[in-house]
Amino acid sequence: MSAYYGMHVRFTAQRGRGDELAGILLEAAAGTEADEDCLLYVVSRAPAEPDVVYVTEAWTSHVAHDRSLQDEGTRALIARAMPLMAGPPDATTLSPAGGKGLK
Repeated sequence: MSAYYGMHVRFTAQRGRGDELAGILLEAAAGTEADEDCLLYVVSRAPAEPDVVYVTEAWTSHVAHDRSLQDEGTRALIARAMPLMAGPPDATTLSPAGGKGLK
């Protein structure tokens, strides 16, 4: 079993707000650049679903991910994103086993 911690999350924005939500999540991705514990943070879109944004993350550990959520900048981005969402995110927890991008 991998020691890594990962998530694949589907965010659904309110109608017509997918681009705004994606922009905030891309800011979050940029914010992970300096965090050595974040191994992967990819924001994706599905062309047929303009109000849906996916985020795939890999972290060195669950603790590292939880720590990142306590960061003041991250909390501010979450506060900006919440009003844009049509409902709670649909998250799947993963145990990344390896591959390109993982140490």
